[in-house]
Amino acid sequence: MLIDDDGTMYISYAANNAIYVAQLASDLKSEVKSQLVFTPSSSIGYLEGTRMYKRIGVYYILLTKPPNGTYMIKASSPFGSYSIKNLVLNLASPVSGGGGNPHQGSLVSTPNGQWYYMAFVDNYPGGRIPVLAPITWALMASLL
Repeated sequence: MLIDDDGTMYISYAANNAIYVAQLASDLKSEVKSQLVFTPSSSIGYLEGTRMYKRIGVYYILLTKPPNGTYMIKASSPFGSYSIKNLVLNLASPVSGGGGNPHQGSLVSTPNGQWYYMAFVDNYPGGRIPVLAPITWALMASLL
């Protein structure tokens, strides 16, 4: 869920290989509006696991491409129009012996304003190993 600067609450979600944004009522008991905001091309394929952010007036939705990627879409309003860019796709594991590239992650910020991509790599049979990579918003802006 994203709580905007004016207190308006939004959620993003994936359904039928399309990305939607819904505005919630202030009591969180109903939707005010729900709208299709992005449909990935066939070359990108299926996306899921949406996480919505706002940074310096820009809306971002982080999307998982199972099992090997992460995309980000961005727009100047919660309901679009969104552009897309690959954030992580088919990278070698940053963990020796890890079973794949980082995926199913999220963005996290520190109290001093640094941002990171927090994800995991599969490491069978041992489970999943968390990984952390720095994010610069200048890089993000140039990607999209």
